Amino acid sequence: MECYLKEVSGKHFQLAQKDMGEFSVIKAKGMRFEMESYEVKGAGSLCLMTMKGMAGLMKMECATFTPSCLDGPILSMDWIHLPWKENLLAEVYRTTLTEQPCAALDAVKARHSALPAYTPQESWHTCLLHPVSAFYRGSRGIRSELDRFFREYCEAYMDLLASCPACDPGEKARANAVLPEGLLKNGGPAVNQFKAMIGEEKTAEFIRKYMFCCE
Repeated sequence: MECYLKEVSGKHFQLAQKDMGEFSVIKAKGMRFEMESYEVKGAGSLCLMTMKGMAGLMKMECATFTPSCLDGPILSMDWIHLPWKENLLAEVYRTTLTEQPCAALDAVKARHSALPAYTPQESWHTCLLHPVSAFYRGSRGIRSELDRFFREYCEAYMDLLASCPACDPGEKARANAVLPEGLLKNGGPAVNQFKAMIGEEKTAEFIRKYMFCCE
């Protein structure tokens, strides 16, 4: 996931890696997290995270693209690999100042309509999700199809982002902040896990400074 996201982002924008210091690698409770954060010049930021656990049986890949000077939606991708199951979440959040067309993302979903989709349990951020968001869960046999979906979806998102208008970074930061601040206030599986491992203060620093780059 991370190599392809850097590749497809680099087709449209220049990436500059940030020094994440102590957040580059976090090890706790049998899990290892490896993180990278990039400034995407002229667009926003990209955060990549890989987690391994269960003695190597479980792997989770996460990516968050947060536009800060283009008026595009936040993209969050989570891909969980288990020996018996694959789970892919492609979440597009309504954090734009004006409505932006997402028909290309919908078209990718339509091309992969045979994938086993599911509806996630409602939470505080459900109202922020754009209808083009997609959620799939199935056996390891769907992995190659999920990979094709992932690549096409990311390509469509980057094409969409490249066509979004420039915007005021201050206004966009306030629009974007509803997601990280909501996660810190209301919680979520990953945020709760980080709080248990490194504490609330460090979790807030990671979420704001590196995951969504809103500081």
